[in-house]
Amino acid sequence: MSVRNNLLLSRINIALLAAVACLASALAWLGSDAHSNQYIPSSVDLVTATAEDLSSYLQDRVFTSVQLVNEYLRRIELDNVRGRTLHAILRTTPKHVLLQIAQNRDEERTANATLGPLHGLPVVVKDNMCTGPELGMPTTFGAYAFENATALEDATLVARAQWAGLIVIGKANLAELNGFKGDSLNPGWSKLGGISTSPYDGRHPCGSSGGSAVSVAAGFGPIAFGSETQGSISCPASFTATYGLKVSGGLVSRYGILPSTSSFDSPGIFAKSSWGIASVLSAISGFDAKDPLTVAAKPYEGSNYTRNFGSTWKDWRIGIADREYFWTDYGAEDASEEQKMYEHALDTVEKMRKMGAFIEPNCAFGLDRTSLQKAPNAMAKCINHEMKLEFGRFFPQMYNTSVRDLGSLVRFNRENPDLAFSKGTNPYMVFKHRLIHSENHGQEFLERALEQDLSDETYRDLLNLTHAWGVEQGVDYALENCKVDALVLPAWTDMSIFAAWSRAPTATVPLGIYGYGKPYGLGFVAKRFDDEKLVRIMDLYERTLDPKMVPRKIRWKRYHRFVPSSLSSLSEFKLVDRD
Repeated sequence: MSVRNNLLLSRINIALLAAVACLASALAWLGSDAHSNQYIPSSVDLVTATAEDLSSYLQDRVFTSVQLVNEYLRRIELDNVRGRTLHAILRTTPKHVLLQIAQNRDEERTANATLGPLHGLPVVVKDNMCTGPELGMPTTFGAYAFENATALEDATLVARAQWAGLIVIGKANLAELNGFKGDSLNPGWSKLGGISTSPYDGRHPCGSSGGSAVSVAAGFGPIAFGSETQGSISCPASFTATYGLKVSGGLVSRYGILPSTSSFDSPGIFAKSSWGIASVLSAISGFDAKDPLTVAAKPYEGSNYTRNFGSTWKDWRIGIADREYFWTDYGAEDASEEQKMYEHALDTVEKMRKMGAFIEPNCAFGLDRTSLQKAPNAMAKCINHEMKLEFGRFFPQMYNTSVRDLGSLVRFNRENPDLAFSKGTNPYMVFKHRLIHSENHGQEFLERALEQDLSDETYRDLLNLTHAWGVEQGVDYALENCKVDALVLPAWTDMSIFAAWSRAPTATVPLGIYGYGKPYGLGFVAKRFDDEKLVRIMDLYERTLDPKMVPRKIRWKRYHRFVPSSLSSLSEFKLVDRD
């Protein structure tokens, strides 16, 4: 064979080897996890990393805030609208703004001028919380009437979070208008954002703050802000295996947060650990002249809620909340699974006892059960009355919207039904070949609030009644009679209503998972302004009993993007629009 032929064969062999190497590399890439880190070390898993972990990495210069923000943005791009279609984030801060803020935090760190332990960490903010023009995002409440609405300034807790060094990475989806729109509104659904779904089971995560909880569970941010009237922190935290704290009424300012009701609303925090909850609470709590309710928080100014971490169960007296009211069938889709959850919760309480906690076996409420039948109607009337007043005060602070009060909001929705409501039962969420209706047909709640004509005297009587149920016969009654620090119970119960009436704090911690894939949590409730007790109990629970659950289904291979949805595991959670 001639030298020329040998040379040609050699070149062909080299080309074939190169092609095989390229093919092998491409196959390896296609078969790899799409979530493999690009901007931070591969050893850091954003699905499991806590705020404390990330704070340590930043302090040790393992990576920068710019790199961390870029990695979180990539995760949001992968699974928010695409991938797992979690629909947790309505929008992110414009990238040039976001990266400039992150660079500023990095430069402050280099100059030894950090603003605290949260310095340089991202936070997701529920989109019922105002953000000022500097962040370049509207504040929409999930409603088309406010699609381009902007606020003059940040909500107080958003401002204080940034003063502590946190970086607002984006705004979370929510149940439209805090869930108080129509009787058919699905939890976690908004016209602008669609329906948020849990990375655990592909179902809605419950509550108006579901997008915030999903953001933390899915690794879109280590911390998120939510708000609660009744259950919108405790329920999503329970269903996404995150830590959640609904703070005492008046401990954190509500200024700049869309008010459903001035009597029952409270902000809250989601995180992957107790340290994240307590550190954020230290940064955002305290008196604010713009929220009169926070006058009562003055004694707690400057509190460091991580300072007394490290207790043992011997330090605590825990009461099992009213067994008749909170430990019976709650109408679950699978009664046997629900019973296993109750047994698991009681087994966990027994472990607390064995580790030294004093456990009171039944802290009954002093309720007049007949009187309590009036509760749903009484609370609804209070909310209706306050919503009409509060919307009229709040909406004039918004720009680029024609809505100025409850009446003009109802009118906008009536005049623009294609923008305000969904078509038919649209969209459907497909889960294991079942269609789950996500509806948004009307605005019955808004209309009832607009039409209600309640005298001030009747309103005050109803409000006093709810206070009696929550305090004199409910939370405080049980805590004082049993002489305990906190009550324990399954996280998602009517306790959220009693906590709203009494303005008591509630804490949720991960506990277990139903056989059909949905997590469930354990809840604690304490007296108003005993938030420190709850975060210390959360810390202790995390160190001794946390099951360390991870949403395994958040992982998927790169080749899934190129496989027909009928064959891909991604189709299990696909959102389908149907007319």
